[in-house]
Amino acid sequence: MIVKGSLSILVPQKCLLCKHKCLSGPICFRCLPLKIRLETSRCVHCFTPTTEAEVPCPDCQQFPLIFNSMRYLWYYTPKFEKIIFKAKYGGSFRLCKFLGLELSESLCAKSKPCWDLIIPIPSSKETLRERGFLQTAIIAQQIAKKSKVEIKYNYLTHQNKVHIPQAGLSGPDRFQNMRDAFKINSSKVQGRNVLIVDDVITTGATITAASLALLHSGAASVSIMAPACSTLWQQTRKNLYNFQRQDLTQSNNNLLLCRPWTKAQKPLQNFATL
Repeated sequence: MIVKGSLSILVPQKCLLCKHKCLSGPICFRCLPLKIRLETSRCVHCFTPTTEAEVPCPDCQQFPLIFNSMRYLWYYTPKFEKIIFKAKYGGSFRLCKFLGLELSESLCAKSKPCWDLIIPIPSSKETLRERGFLQTAIIAQQIAKKSKVEIKYNYLTHQNKVHIPQAGLSGPDRFQNMRDAFKINSSKVQGRNVLIVDDVITTGATITAASLALLHSGAASVSIMAPACSTLWQQTRKNLYNFQRQDLTQSNNNLLLCRPWTKAQKPLQNFATL
């Protein structure tokens, strides 16, 4: 480790984006946006800034989420979009690992994780063949190592019914595109508190579809973690709420319908304090 650290000082690495020299990490200070301020009072559910700490924000009270809580480190700005593009479409394992390490160090180190199973958002077989790797799995691996929680890659799979990439679709189209997109392949999710790991939260369509699949299969709760979150998803909260309510009503799942989706949920204690 000492030799490795010494070499990085003597021979500075190049930023994966701009190719300028950087002393540590894969991205230089010019290309890496500032993280959100974790010390700011934030909603216990959606993590948006609030005036009062550890309480549901007005949006979560009006349009409660089906997942227990959501955490992220960056806003999905044009600067961060370049990072995600390089990680996903540039096939950068190193960049994906860096994002996972940042998440684990910032959000997993402060308190004992309240989840007992980690599942990365899967890609369709077509997308996996094109990219050659699953970026969410690499990110999730770092969180699993830090939290010492098991990670499963095959419990949640993509049903390949979605042929249109989510990028570029409008909010309503994203919801429709993700309907019934995921399949649960194991009964071992029953009674588990699951952490879903994604790369970016945009409208919330993907994480909601995955959460619904897990909850329908008996998961006790679902929480979300991703490197970045777009402000776009706040504009689609009503659509997101209607999407999950429609799914629960059509499925006629009495167990889920009687749970408090019509009012703000009480999040799990440890995760809420992050």
